[in-house]
Amino acid sequence: MEILHGPASVIWGSNALSAVINLRTKSPRELQGLRLSVGMGERGVAFGGLRWAQAAGKVSYKVSASLYHHDPWPRKATLPDGSPAVGPLAYENPDFRQPKADARLDYDVDASHRWSFRLGYGGTSGMLFNADLPLEFDRSTYMSFGDVSYTAPSFETRVYWTRSAGRLRSTLDRTLYPFRADFPTAEITAHRALGIKHLVVYGGSARFDFFDVTGLTENTRHEFGGFVEDQMFLHPKLTVNAGVRVDRVQTSGAAVSPRLSLVVKPLPEHAFRVSVSRAFRAPTPVENFLALPTAYPLNLAPGLDVLIPFTVSGNRDLNQVLSLGFEAGYTGVISKRHTLQLTTYRVRATDTIQLGTTALYSPLDPPTTWPFPAVTVPLGLLPKASGYRNGRITNQGVEAALNSSWRGNTWSSLSYGYQAQPTLTESDPTLPVSLNEPPGHQFSALVGGRYGAWKGSAAAIFVGRTFWSDVLATDPRMRGFADAFTVINTSASYAARPSVELVLKATNLLNRQVQQHAYGDIIGREVSVYINLNVKRKP
Repeated sequence: MEILHGPASVIWGSNALSAVINLRTKSPRELQGLRLSVGMGERGVAFGGLRWAQAAGKVSYKVSASLYHHDPWPRKATLPDGSPAVGPLAYENPDFRQPKADARLDYDVDASHRWSFRLGYGGTSGMLFNADLPLEFDRSTYMSFGDVSYTAPSFETRVYWTRSAGRLRSTLDRTLYPFRADFPTAEITAHRALGIKHLVVYGGSARFDFFDVTGLTENTRHEFGGFVEDQMFLHPKLTVNAGVRVDRVQTSGAAVSPRLSLVVKPLPEHAFRVSVSRAFRAPTPVENFLALPTAYPLNLAPGLDVLIPFTVSGNRDLNQVLSLGFEAGYTGVISKRHTLQLTTYRVRATDTIQLGTTALYSPLDPPTTWPFPAVTVPLGLLPKASGYRNGRITNQGVEAALNSSWRGNTWSSLSYGYQAQPTLTESDPTLPVSLNEPPGHQFSALVGGRYGAWKGSAAAIFVGRTFWSDVLATDPRMRGFADAFTVINTSASYAARPSVELVLKATNLLNRQVQQHAYGDIIGREVSVYINLNVKRKP
């Protein structure tokens, strides 16, 4: 797992505005054998998973499948602003169900050249909350992918196709929205050493989007990009990375994403780093092309709920979001057992895309469903239409972490993060938008250890109060605070035999009533037990 802080479009292209998490899985040859996992727990948790991997000569393969189920969490009877949740906003959660399956076949041409072929499928159910509409996934909703890659010592290329398809149902008026989106993509990356002081990485990508989504007036988009980065080992104590990427997205034009970082190591176990980088995000097809008539519920009197007509529209003239980030940090090993990490950052997103009200009802322009005389329509309160527009957001904060390895196979980790309240510069102050406010303070303390066949860990996590306004963003009733909370999570496992492991996990052990989002579920304790069976084959 690779974690990159800060804007990272120089290699990853669009959408890498603030950070990137890159996961690489093990090859079938490294996972030979059978793994069977079954589990159950509170809240109707049920899990079953199976994986089989085998290798024969130059060919190796892996197949796996799993199914996870969770009963719904309860919901509050009030909206985020404290008013009663009535009508369509008083819905009950569905249960959550997630089937998965995938297969991978590798052909090793020799020890350093490999072809890899992959297929995968994942289904889902549950809820999707966004600024436009709160939606419920139909059980037919799924994502699938196909992937072909070739890897050589200094070269890697990959062609893959992902598809998302299914049906979403509005919780407001129960309208069903079928959708399908396909994203064929090709990528190529290479690296070359120039002498002993330069390692150059370069490559490019092409992506074509085909979508058939209810409410979108366009159905295609393409983008191309290329990058080059030079890692310069100028001195045993100084490393410099400099790179640039150029992309062109059909709907928003070209974007240039440079990056420069310096790492100074005055001592082998101490490093200081400074980086400046820029990233971009192109407007999504929804933000550009949406034209969706819908309605939101309004309680005018006890027993009198009215659906107010409402239109959400895209904006073809949106600019790309450009994110300029600065980061400075320190990493050091203290007394050979403790690793200290300190980071401060500041990120300014220019032309960030916000959904806001573009028109309001008035006594001269009442809703068609208004049951009273037009003169009773409140002035400046009822949204008639919303749309996307550009603004500017600045985020800054600090992070600190101390990871320690103790005697007796025990370890601990302490982390703290502070994020200042973001500032938003409006593009249209006469029709303002509301902004999410992240928790100002976050803290976690973890401890773990191993003794013989036993392993265990415990964590205490604190998250400060947050403000949310990203569900039905133009409805003031949906804006509100989620209180600060502290949860304790634990896990313990026992290897009864080398091939059999019993695992006990508990989240929110003290059963605190936690609401992570102002319009979210009420999360309580969940205790689950798993049995893992591993029958390994010799490579």
